Formats: sequence, structure tokens, C-alpha cells
Amino acid sequence: MDKVNEKATIFDYARMCKFYDDCDDCPLFLKCSALIAEEPDKANEIILKWCKEHPVETRQDRLLKMFPKVRTCNGVIDICPISFGGKCSVGNKCCSECEKEYWLAEVDKNE
Repeated sequence: MDKVNEKATIFDYARMCKFYDDCDDCPLFLKCSALIAEEPDKANEIILKWCKEHPVETRQDRLLKMFPKVRTCNGVIDICPISFGGKCSVGNKCCSECEKEYWLAEVDKNE
């Protein structure tokens, strides 16, 4: 994607906002809403830079760090979420859809 046309989403902004316990540490600073309103291109640049430095981490990323040889199918861990305290969307029968939903879900920095 052309960098000039790349736009941060509200989800990127929310993820960045949620990451910081204190607004003083945030790259948008305390006046983020004013910066977004008055200088949207600058705010967009800051958010995109932060997103590149803090990529989304999934449950799968975390498990693969500990167990890199875990079996996957079509790029998703092939283990029923129930085995890890998750829920299966089709009752007690696991399928690739609930595995995908569970393993590719974003994790919080505190999880």
C-alpha cells in the first residue's frame, strides 16, 4: 500500500490507547483528541508508526513462542480451544472455524 494513502483505523487508535496505563507515556500525549482533530495527518503518522513498532499479538503467536512445533492446519493451530479453557462455537465438537477464531484472537499485553 502506498504509504501516503495508508490510514490508521479507529481500532489502531484504540489498541494504542489501551496499551498505555498513563497518557503521559503515549506518543499522542494528553491532548490526543485535539491532535487528531487539528492535525489528522500527523496523528495518523504517529499511530501508524506505533502500530509498526507494536504489531498485534495473538494467542497463536504466544503459544508458538513456547512450542514452535505445534501442529497447524492452514496456518492455524490445530488444537481445540476447549483444551485451553476456550469455548467451542459448535458445542463439544471442534472445527477449524472455532480454532481460527480462538487462536487468531488478539491478546492484551497483560494477558
